[in-house]
Amino acid sequence: MKRLPIIGQLLVFIALFILLWVVLSIQKPKAFIAPIQGGVIDCTDIDLERHVAKLEPDWDYYPDRLYAPTDFSTGLTQRPRTFQNGSDDAAHRYGTYRAVLRLPQDRPLAFYIYCTGHALRMYVDGEEVAHIGTVADRAEDFSPALVRRAISICPKSATTEIVLQYANFVHVRGGRLEGLAISSVHNIDKMLMSERASNLLLCGGLLTLAFYYFIVCLTLHKREILYFAACCLLLAARNEAFFYQLAPPAINWYTATRMLYILTALCLMTIVLLVHALYPDAVPPRLRTLALGLVAAFILCTIVMPTIFTTSLFPFIGALSLVALVQYVWSMRILWRSGDPADWLGVTGFLLLMIFSTFDLFWRSTLPLVGNAGLMPVGMLIFVVCDMLLLDMRAVQTAGELAIAQKKVDSLDKLGQMKSEFLANVSHELKTPLTVVSNYAQYTLDLLGDEDKQFHEMQHNQVNIVLEVDRMRRIVLQLLDTVAVESGRLKLEVRRTSLATIVQTIADNHFPMINSNNCTLHLHIEPNLPDIPIDRERITQVIINLLANAVAYTDQGEITIQAFRQGNHLTTSITDTGVGIPQELLDHVFQRYLKRTGWNGRGTGSGLGLYICKQIIDAHKGRITIQSEEGRGTTASFTLPMEQEYEG
Repeated sequence: MKRLPIIGQLLVFIALFILLWVVLSIQKPKAFIAPIQGGVIDCTDIDLERHVAKLEPDWDYYPDRLYAPTDFSTGLTQRPRTFQNGSDDAAHRYGTYRAVLRLPQDRPLAFYIYCTGHALRMYVDGEEVAHIGTVADRAEDFSPALVRRAISICPKSATTEIVLQYANFVHVRGGRLEGLAISSVHNIDKMLMSERASNLLLCGGLLTLAFYYFIVCLTLHKREILYFAACCLLLAARNEAFFYQLAPPAINWYTATRMLYILTALCLMTIVLLVHALYPDAVPPRLRTLALGLVAAFILCTIVMPTIFTTSLFPFIGALSLVALVQYVWSMRILWRSGDPADWLGVTGFLLLMIFSTFDLFWRSTLPLVGNAGLMPVGMLIFVVCDMLLLDMRAVQTAGELAIAQKKVDSLDKLGQMKSEFLANVSHELKTPLTVVSNYAQYTLDLLGDEDKQFHEMQHNQVNIVLEVDRMRRIVLQLLDTVAVESGRLKLEVRRTSLATIVQTIADNHFPMINSNNCTLHLHIEPNLPDIPIDRERITQVIINLLANAVAYTDQGEITIQAFRQGNHLTTSITDTGVGIPQELLDHVFQRYLKRTGWNGRGTGSGLGLYICKQIIDAHKGRITIQSEEGRGTTASFTLPMEQEYEG
């Protein structure tokens, strides 16, 4: 059952991503639909400093005409109509929209435009303000784009004329104008920032899972884990915002769309392989062949055929997917009867993904594919979470079976070796995902900035996330060091190094940690201390651990760091005025897993810090001591020889 903590940590990661996603969504300004009366869109009743006015596409519509503002002023236009979704209007490849907006005067505003695979040219009061893609009346001259943009304007009169020319030659049904909104510049920037942060957070979580399970696969050598890691990686890569951030600037829309189609198909292919690896006896091989053949045919069609033709095949592919879905449901019914929660999770996630994907194949035939999320990404996320828990539940079962087998081993030395290897594997598996999550949380924090006061609380939470993840990472490193010590693999990289520089650097870099408990730091370094042969990283680890202990057990007190010469040795000491150590524990402070209560009444650390410190100092042929009096404080000091030869 030693794998249970891993499930708990994964659940914490899931909850963390969901919480951050919700927080980012809350930060978006509330949107209201601006009413249209007499051909005029009235936004004056909406507080644009706090809210967003969503502009419905019920404008004057001129299909198959590309009118400029001057055409309206000279009366050279045909009679307008209103776009009717589901009618022949959706089949028109280009046209013009026109509307009159009533907006606050002399106030900077911004349009939010989400261009999803078509081209736009926008005029405000006769002046061109945006040109996205290439608008044309022929497919040969047309160039689409996928863009989220903010376009700033400053209305000078009570009414503002908006003229939009559009073209869309890439989708079988053309599509209608969507994704327009107007608000203050600050609100629109906040929308764009929140969308970008959400995408980065989602991709960060998926990449974390991918790296984690790739590492687990290297340890356990299981195909299903490899397929699951590849699925997470492909799902992150097909995220539109993330994809277009990594794609070369010169890539055209058609190539990018084909690549996104192929990434989606490859993701579905890895899911099929994963299901058959998890349940080789439940699903017949011919069904796997049918599913893989369908995906391969779609990839080939995407490569050789025009995008509009590939999209036109979606209803046909959806029908085949529906047949395959029925076959999978019938084949996997035995798993529902097994009563195994792990099987229930896996089957539920897969079936929901298949249902959502099949629905999208029908639904998206009437909407532009790239730029509309649909239900398939939601199904993929549900599938990822279900299968992640499934794999770890199976790992728990495997660990339980291993524990039973270990009890039958006669040799205690062999049993201890197995435990050490198991601890090393778990620690290595945890180290990378914790580091990646910390990096993405830190990047999201940097992205949000500190210009808006309402983000203060979220920034505070993000800082706590980074600190807690870093704390868990230190615990993992302590576990790795413990395994290295017990197996005799603790190695030193000895170089002549300035101990004074190490102490000064640590004091400078960790002052915020010391100041967190309102402690006063005193630093005394004897001048002209010689360089000594030590492992810089290991001695730094020792000093930081001793300093962290001093901070953990001292509140509003004093901490003194000293470095000085004693004969043929250099001594470093850290003294605090904290709660001290009870006399009955003083003789056992260097034992493993010994934990004490801090100044706030809570237990601190993993109980491995001082044990590892002693092993490092002993490896340097030095000596470490702890002197303390309960209620008066503690002094931790170690001495290192100025000249010493090391083996290895």
